[in-house]
Amino acid sequence: MVFLAVVASVLALYGASDRPLFTAHEARAARCARHMLRPDEWPGDRPNPWLIPQFSPDVPPGLAYQKPPLYYWAVAAASLVGGEVTPLTVRLPSAVGFVLLVLVVYFLGRDLVGHRTGLVAALVLASTPKVLWWGRAAILDPMLAVCIAAALLCFVRAHLGRGGAWQYWLFWALAGLGTLVKATALVVPLLTVGLYLLVRCRQDGFWRSLARLKPITGPLVLLAVAAPWHMAAHWATGGAFSRIYWGMHVFGRATGTGVFEARTAPWFYLPAMARDLFPWVVFLPGALVQVWRRRSRPERRAMLFPFVWFVGSLAFFSAVSFRKDEYMLVAYGAAALLVGYLLDYYVEAQNEDAALRKWIVVAFVVLAAVAVVMVAALLALGLAPWARQGLLEALDNRTDRAVVSAVGNLLAGRVWLAVALAAPVAVGAVASLVLVLRRRATGAFALTVCTTILAFALFVEMAVPALGRVRGLVAFADAVEAEAVRRGPSTRVLLAIEECHELAFLLDERADELKALVKPQAFLGRETAEGRSWLVVTDRDAYESGAWADLGAWQVVAQTPEGHRRPMICLAPPAEKSEPTEEP
Repeated sequence: MVFLAVVASVLALYGASDRPLFTAHEARAARCARHMLRPDEWPGDRPNPWLIPQFSPDVPPGLAYQKPPLYYWAVAAASLVGGEVTPLTVRLPSAVGFVLLVLVVYFLGRDLVGHRTGLVAALVLASTPKVLWWGRAAILDPMLAVCIAAALLCFVRAHLGRGGAWQYWLFWALAGLGTLVKATALVVPLLTVGLYLLVRCRQDGFWRSLARLKPITGPLVLLAVAAPWHMAAHWATGGAFSRIYWGMHVFGRATGTGVFEARTAPWFYLPAMARDLFPWVVFLPGALVQVWRRRSRPERRAMLFPFVWFVGSLAFFSAVSFRKDEYMLVAYGAAALLVGYLLDYYVEAQNEDAALRKWIVVAFVVLAAVAVVMVAALLALGLAPWARQGLLEALDNRTDRAVVSAVGNLLAGRVWLAVALAAPVAVGAVASLVLVLRRRATGAFALTVCTTILAFALFVEMAVPALGRVRGLVAFADAVEAEAVRRGPSTRVLLAIEECHELAFLLDERADELKALVKPQAFLGRETAEGRSWLVVTDRDAYESGAWADLGAWQVVAQTPEGHRRPMICLAPPAEKSEPTEEP
C-alpha cells in the first residue's frame, strides 16, 4: 500500500505547480478560494463565500451559484498554509483524490478477490494517462470519484462480512459527503448497490440483503451529513441557490434543458472511453466477458460488483443529456478492477486457458498497432504541413485547433521529439506482445505500466509547456498589468468578454467584470472623458469585426500569441495622460 501511495503521489504532484491555470474550471476554483481567504473584502449583500463558493461578487446568482463547497473548501484550506492561492494549491485536492482513489481500488480488489488483483487494478488505474491528467487538474471529479469508491468499499466489506455492520452507515455517510462535491454521489452508489442486490437476489436474497443495508437509519445518516449545508445555502439565499443548483445545474444537465441542451449522442462515452482508458481499454471487452465465463465461477459473486458498477454508470451517464468525458471517472475504478482481475487470472491460467490466451494476444496486437499509428501521426503532424492543416480544418473547437497547432509547431522539424513522445508506448506495446507470445504475462503487464508512465512523464516535460503557451494567459496578463502600471496606479481593466476566469484571477483586484453593461463602449467613453483611466480586454474577433469602432482612437497595446485558443487584445486610449507611479 505504501508503494502505491508513493507512486500515485509522485505521478499526481510532479510538476503540478509548473504550469499555469489551463482551464476555466481551474481558474474558477482559484477565484472562489481567493474570496474565501479575503472575507473582509466581500460585499455584505452577498452570501458568505465560505458558505456558498462564488467566483465574483459582480455577477448574478445564475452564474455565481454553480457547485457545492467541498472542493473549494479544500483549495482554501491548502492555500492557508502559504497565505495565497497558487496553481499547486488549486490542484492539490484533485491530486489527493487521485491518490486515495488508487488506494481504494487496491482495497476493493483485495477484498473482492485477493491482494494481487488489487495491486494490478491499482496500477492499471494509476498508469491510465487520461485519469492521471484529471488527477493533476483542478476539477471536482477525482474528489467525487474517491467519495463514491470509498462508499462502495464500505458496502463491499460489510456485505462480505469483513468488518462490522457499522460500515453500512459509513457507506451512507460517504455518499452524503459526496453530495457536497456533486449531486452524482446520490445516484452512482445507490444504483450500483441496487443493481448488485438484484443480480444476486437468488443467491443472497434481495430483501434480506436490503434489510442489512440499513434502509431506514442509513438515509438518515446521509441526510445528517448532506442536509445541513444544503439547508444553510437555501436559507442564506432565500431559496435562490436551490433553484439554480438543483433546477438548472442538476436537473437541467440531466434533461438537457436551458443552457445545457444536449449536444452529444447517447453513445458519446464509447469512443470517449477508447481514448480515456488507453492503453488498458483493449482489455476491457475481454474483462467484461470474463466475469461470465465458466472458469470465473469461483470469483463471479465478487466480480459482479465492479461489473454492475461500470455498466450501470455507463448506462446512467449515457441516458443523461449533458455529457462530458470526466463524468465517467467515477466508473473507471470499476473498469480498472475488471481489467486487473482479467490480467491477474491470465497470469495463472496462460498455460491452461487457450481461449483467453488468444484474446490477450489479440489485445496486445491491437495495442501495438495503435501505438505504431500514434508514432506515425505525430511524425505527420510535425513533418507534413498538409496533414496538420487538414486536421485543423476538420476540427470545430477552437481549443482543439490551438492544441493541435501548438503540438504541430513543437514537433516541426524535430523528428527526435515526435519519436521520443510516442516511442515508449510503441516499443513497450511491441515488446509486451513478444513477452506474451513467450508466455511471460507478468513481464508484459509490468512493461506496459512502466512505458505508459514514461510516455506520460515525457509528455508533461516536453509538450505541456507548449500547450501552456496556447492555453495559459500568464504572459498576456503580465503585459496588461505592465501597461496598467505604466498608466498609473488607479488604472482599471474592463474585461469586456464572456467568462474568462483565468485572466480575472491573474489580474486580481485590477479587473472589473461589468457584465451588466449593455454598451461597454459608451461606458468607457464617458469614463475616459471624465479623466478616469481604463484599459479594456476583448476578443480579437469582436475588435476586428468593428464592434469597438466607436473607440477608434484606442489602440492595441497587448494581445495573446498567435494560435492561442482564445485570441484576445488589450486596448488603451493613447492620448490619455499617464499618472505618475509611486516609488516603492
